[in-house]
Amino acid sequence: AQSETIHFGGGVGTPKATELIAQNYDKYKYFFRAGPLNGLGRGREQVRWVSNAAEDLGWSNVAVITEDFLWTEPVHDALVNDLPNEADVEISMETRVSSETEDYTPVLQYAESQNVDAVLVAIAHLGTTLISQWADYQPDFPLAGINSLASDPAFYNNVGGKSEYLTFST
Repeated sequence: AQSETIHFGGGVGTPKATELIAQNYDKYKYFFRAGPLNGLGRGREQVRWVSNAAEDLGWSNVAVITEDFLWTEPVHDALVNDLPNEADVEISMETRVSSETEDYTPVLQYAESQNVDAVLVAIAHLGTTLISQWADYQPDFPLAGINSLASDPAFYNNVGGKSEYLTFST
C-alpha cells in the first residue's frame, strides 16, 4: 500500500484482503484480487455442489471437518449453517482442526460413530496427512470438498496413491 504500486494477489483464500479495500480504499486501492474464489465464494460453491449431488450420492447425513485457518471460516460456516437449509442434509458432526494435528484417527472414528454418509472438508496444510490416514483407516464414508494440496501434480505420489476415488476442488 505504501509503495503505490499495483499488486495482483492470487491464492488469497480469506476475504480479509478485499475487506481492507472497503475499509480504507485510498490506502489499498492498488491491490487487486485476481483469484481464486475466496472463502465466501468457496463456501457457497460447496453448498451448491452438495445440494445438487447429495441425493444422487445418497448423502443425507454428513460431517464437516475444516482446518482452523481464516480462509476456511466462511466455508465452514456456509456448510454448517446453509447446507441443512438448501439440501435435505443433516450435519451430525462439525469440527475445526489444527494444521499441527498429526493423528486424525479420533476425528475419523467420531465421524464414523455418527454414521455419516460423507465427510466434507476444507483443508490445505493437512491435506496429505488426513488423506493418508483416512485411506489407512478405511472408514465407510468418502472425503469430499476442498483440498488445496490436491492441485499439486505430485499429490497422488505424496499420498502414495491413496487419493484415488476422492472428490476435491482445489
